[in-house]
Amino acid sequence: MKNSVTAKIVLFLILNVLINNFIKVDLSLGVEYLSDQQPAPDSVEGLRSPMGGTFKITPRKEVRFPLFKDLLDKLPSFFSGTQANLKIRSYYFDRTNSDDSQNTALALGGSIFIESGKLFNLISIGGELFTSQRIYGPKDKDGTLLLAPGQKGFTVLGRAYGKLNYEDKIAIKLYRQYANTPFVNMQDNRMVPNTFEAYSLRANLGVVQFGGGYIAKIKRRNSEKFVPMSQIGSIDNKDSGMFVFGAVFYPREGFAIGGINYFVGDVINIFYAESTFVTTTDSGLGIKVSAQVTDQRSVGKELLGPQFSTQVWGGQVAASYFNTILRFAFSATSSDKEIISPWGGYPGYLSLMEEDFNRAGENAYLIGLSHDLKSVRLEGLSFFANYALGYDAVDAVERDPIPDQREFDITVDYKPKKVRPLGQVWFRFRYANVNISNEDSVHDVRVIFNYNLPLL
Repeated sequence: MKNSVTAKIVLFLILNVLINNFIKVDLSLGVEYLSDQQPAPDSVEGLRSPMGGTFKITPRKEVRFPLFKDLLDKLPSFFSGTQANLKIRSYYFDRTNSDDSQNTALALGGSIFIESGKLFNLISIGGELFTSQRIYGPKDKDGTLLLAPGQKGFTVLGRAYGKLNYEDKIAIKLYRQYANTPFVNMQDNRMVPNTFEAYSLRANLGVVQFGGGYIAKIKRRNSEKFVPMSQIGSIDNKDSGMFVFGAVFYPREGFAIGGINYFVGDVINIFYAESTFVTTTDSGLGIKVSAQVTDQRSVGKELLGPQFSTQVWGGQVAASYFNTILRFAFSATSSDKEIISPWGGYPGYLSLMEEDFNRAGENAYLIGLSHDLKSVRLEGLSFFANYALGYDAVDAVERDPIPDQREFDITVDYKPKKVRPLGQVWFRFRYANVNISNEDSVHDVRVIFNYNLPLL
């Protein structure tokens, strides 16, 4: 415990010296579950961080088709403010594993979302129905997570909530909803995202954003069932949820520092903290420095197994110029145990398509490049590529060395400007190769089509 606290203090002292002496927003890159939500930006100012949107309250954009505008505007605000949206997604996934087995499927589905206007200018209700249906998927190639086990389609009411929003400063949301935090998030890289039965509060009060709540259950990406947050790994006899609380501070323009804590009784406590800073020069050069630390430890009856305490810390430097971003990242994980992330995508800077590079004792480095091709009149076309190397990992129980691993990913996006009333399309092609000790390898190909159509 003493060593982990000391490491956190040293990390943030070094970080704050760098930030305040060298280097406009609280953003970061290199996290796989964030890359799933947008194409590559054209500068470091567009890069996102795990904590950047955790407690943010975003004003709702009003969307109206001329066909419905006159009719809706005559109704009370609870009805006239109603919004509806249709999302269609097709997804082809083909992975060849190191043992030559395959996980392959093609699925079609999406969601329909509806949210009311505000009652008393405060209260609204909403919901979203998701579906994923099999187009192609041999049963002996299961495991893509596009479909339910057995390559079966499914439909689920993933979101169903009541919401109180006071002037975009305080928001309370109850029951089924999204989460957007470092270790509990949508992980929207298949057909259907994670959603949660939760009771949350967020507040935006100038230089500080904070929030917390209780998360009772999770519906994972390829399931229609909500299960208790405590049911991870081999734990199936514990029916409890998770308590969450955190905050992000903005002490000066472009500088953000925040932390969040997760607690599941008798299972685990997770603490995550990060700090980011971004600046741009008059010439268009952008620079971003960021750092993060995670502490995970068993608590109470320690249902995850023998007592453990493990940490990982990492850093990242990114620079952008002329629609191109170059970044370098590194991480170091304690040899006590690997880092786990069972409720969403892992927030580490080295989280890629296949691997997170957070095995016990693992040191890892990454170089990444992205480019937006709008400068050559290819509006909407962009790509990003990452290469990472992880070494010195050990078996947390036997303490034996584990082979080094390397991963190369490339993603090509085409997301043209939205053309009303036709909605917005987004084509994405992704490829990953994982090489373990120059012998075993994994190949992963994904082709995704998204269509977003506002209905109201």
